[in-house]
Amino acid sequence: MMASSSEIRRIRRGLILEPLVSHRKRVRHYDEPGHGHCLTFSCYDRKQLLVFDEIRSHFLERLADVRQIHKYRILAYVIMPNHIHLLVRPQNDGAPIATFLHALKGPFGYRAKRILADHGRFVPRFWQTGPGFDDNVTGVARAGVLADYIHGNPVRKGLVESVTDWRWSSARYWAGHTECDLAMDEFE
Repeated sequence: MMASSSEIRRIRRGLILEPLVSHRKRVRHYDEPGHGHCLTFSCYDRKQLLVFDEIRSHFLERLADVRQIHKYRILAYVIMPNHIHLLVRPQNDGAPIATFLHALKGPFGYRAKRILADHGRFVPRFWQTGPGFDDNVTGVARAGVLADYIHGNPVRKGLVESVTDWRWSSARYWAGHTECDLAMDEFE
C-alpha cells in the first residue's frame, strides 16, 4: 500500500512508528454454477440509516430492477435499521455476484444519501467500506435455514414479536400475506 503525502510527512516527523497497513475488509465472492449467495451489508459506521420508509421502499424498487437486469432470483431479504440481509441466486445466465452488488448498492446508496439529506441527516457515505459478507448456498435445505435466520432478525433485535410483523422482510410473502412489497422467487 502506498502512503499518502500527509502520511509520509508524519512518518518523517516520527509521528507514525508502525508500518501502514490497510484494514479494509476483504471478501471473496465465489461464483459457482448453481450456488446462491447469502449476503449481508451494513450501513456506514453501523449507523441506523435504513429507518425511513422512503429509503426502504427505494431499496426494494432498486432490488426489483437489478433482479431483472442481471437475472437473479430473490429468495429472502430483511431490511434492518443498520444492515440488510439478502438471499439471492443467479439464473443460468445471471451476472457475477460482484456485478449484481455493484448495480444494487451504488445507485441505491447515492439516492439514500439524498433522502437522508432531505431529512437533515448528512453522512459521507451510505455503506460500510468493503463488500460485506457473502456465504455460498448450495442447496434448498441450507437456503431454508438461512431464510429462517434472515427472517428472525427483527424478532431477535426486539423490533417485533413475530417475523410476519416486520413489513421490511420477505417473511410476509412466504407466510402467504397478500400485502407484500416484493414477490420472492423459488430456489430451483
